[in-house]
Amino acid sequence: MTKRLFVGNIPHTLDEAGLSRAFEDVGVAVTNPKILRDRETGNPRGFGFVDIPDEQRTPETETIEVMGRLLRIEMAKDPDQDRPRSSRPRRPEGPAQPTAMDDSRDRRGRKPERPGRGRSRRDRGVGDRW
Repeated sequence: MTKRLFVGNIPHTLDEAGLSRAFEDVGVAVTNPKILRDRETGNPRGFGFVDIPDEQRTPETETIEVMGRLLRIEMAKDPDQDRPRSSRPRRPEGPAQPTAMDDSRDRRGRKPERPGRGRSRRDRGVGDRW
């Protein structure tokens, strides 16, 4: 089994190989180093994860300095465990039920036009009166 560690404050110029080398310098063998990247730009986000064997000591108390920055090392949290659950009831599955608001709309989903509202004088034509 392995333990997953969260690593924060990673320099943006560091890659996965450099991250594993930083841990090896303090005597911790890591596997599967992963630095998370921005979806749109592909730039590093400044944090990542590494796996270490269970029998190896956890370097949480150690400070690892890389490129002038101190890495923040913590045990990774289980994503399903700490996520708050809302007390609101969930929506039922399937097609949406019509509401009272839907009755006042036309088949394209637009509200009916009210006379004299939402149109400028120019749109009504010259000499048009109510």
